[in-house]
Amino acid sequence: MENRASERDGDMAIGETDLIMNKFGAPLEDIYKLAISFYRGRKHSCELMVPYEKRLLFMAYSKQVRYGPYDATADDSGWFDLVGSDRTKAWKDLGTLSTSDAMSAFITLLDVVCPSFRDFVNEHLQSQVNFKSEEYEENKVQSDFEAMNDLERFEVQRNLIYSVLQATNSGSSQSSDISSVSGICSTTVCRRPYPGLELLYLG
Repeated sequence: MENRASERDGDMAIGETDLIMNKFGAPLEDIYKLAISFYRGRKHSCELMVPYEKRLLFMAYSKQVRYGPYDATADDSGWFDLVGSDRTKAWKDLGTLSTSDAMSAFITLLDVVCPSFRDFVNEHLQSQVNFKSEEYEENKVQSDFEAMNDLERFEVQRNLIYSVLQATNSGSSQSSDISSVSGICSTTVCRRPYPGLELLYLG
């Protein structure tokens, strides 16, 4: 019976994770990090005006994500801290809510009380796409540049080899031809193999 209950809880967690992924277009953990950043940056501004009870829920969900079910050692509330006491009660009320469910609840609540959060997420994800696109273009340009340099080096090698062959064919022996070409290839020119370069050694 307990195994079946845990399996159902696992299915629900997966469902919540997929729901956040489908709604926002990114993994649950990534959206939660954005939600925390958004909330912290705006919790004292007019953009995020929420009732006291909702603020308690935000604090409770974040505690649940960070520490798990209520832990007295992680509770920083004082005896005369009324807000802290309310926050502690809200955290206790979450019981054994899983980390993924607490993340999902935080995100969903923020999406409800502050619709601009979704625009914030979209802008962030779009900026990531743009950055990756720019990085890809830079890498492509660099690769093209390196490929162009390889071709230029190949041309230098080929021209030098032809020059040696022409000079040696005018009166030197075949052995000196080969040794001259081999000497160039073993010193500064032919340090990297290039397609088709071996054909130049067959004359």
